[in-house]
Amino acid sequence: PWVRKIIVNRCYDFLRREQTRAKYRDENRESELYKSADSEAPDLELRLAESEETLRIITSMLSPKQRIVFILSEIDEMSVKEIKDITGMTSNSIKSNCYHARKRAREIFELLDKR
Repeated sequence: PWVRKIIVNRCYDFLRREQTRAKYRDENRESELYKSADSEAPDLELRLAESEETLRIITSMLSPKQRIVFILSEIDEMSVKEIKDITGMTSNSIKSNCYHARKRAREIFELLDKR
């Protein structure tokens, strides 16, 4: 049990650090996009960068619990049992957080898509 708690706390620490790093990456992303325009597949790289940025924005707007569950279930494709073993959350809590995270992600994506 204590190992799970350490893992969960490390995930929270990682997410906090990632938000700080994201601010610095945003500043450098524009210059990277201009550099990639000279490469062989600039359109593909641009779409990939935009997709990564969209995913970062969406996950940053979720609550910490929703973010962890969303990333583990949707991106890492883990089962409820695997997420339960890692986080110590109940199955119902995982399912609920995943449902609300997906719903919120859809709403955010639609707002971003309208821009």
